Amino acid sequence: MTQKSSVDSSGQVKLGDVAEIRTGFMTTRNKSNGKDGKKFKYRLLNLKCIDNFGFINTSMVEDFESHEKLKSDFLTGVGDILIRLSFPYTVVFIDKKERCGLLVPSHFAIVRAKEPTSAKYIFWALRRTKSRAALMQKSASTVALPVVTKIQIEEVMIPGFSLEKQKIIGNLFICGEREFELSMRLANVKRSFYSAFLEQLNDKLNGENDGNH
Repeated sequence: MTQKSSVDSSGQVKLGDVAEIRTGFMTTRNKSNGKDGKKFKYRLLNLKCIDNFGFINTSMVEDFESHEKLKSDFLTGVGDILIRLSFPYTVVFIDKKERCGLLVPSHFAIVRAKEPTSAKYIFWALRRTKSRAALMQKSASTVALPVVTKIQIEEVMIPGFSLEKQKIIGNLFICGEREFELSMRLANVKRSFYSAFLEQLNDKLNGENDGNH
């Protein structure tokens, strides 16, 4: 996004011009058959790992054994952006070390910014309603299942701001996402607490009722 020539007259730039995009690993072609031989173990992402908000639940990660060592290109790293290729086309950002080294299956595309400082900004740009609508429109053109392809993702247009503006937008967006994630975790903790409390209260009241008979 530092090259002015890649920005069109409307100030937009193709995602493929500012990021490298590839689809995830086809696990069915390389899964170990369980017979004798060297096995390489990986922690495999799956659709259940990622909720509709784009947050990763690492407790849902599965074990995967390959009969050969896989390229690191298919493993998550800080700054990686993942896009689910089918509805709801969830966009995920890898910003924590504990979420690195996960094997990305072919259900997702991996987006890596050519300029590392642009990663957070590109994440924001892909999370926009306009970008999601563009992905949905592109997927609707497929003959079989409504999925987006690597080529279609490369053609998504995003604002072509300077690196300075990208940093401002990207950092603010990440701060907001982290705050939202924390609030969601807190809400889930409170829900679990009140659910357990009401169950205990219910048991207690039922016991008192039994004692009155």
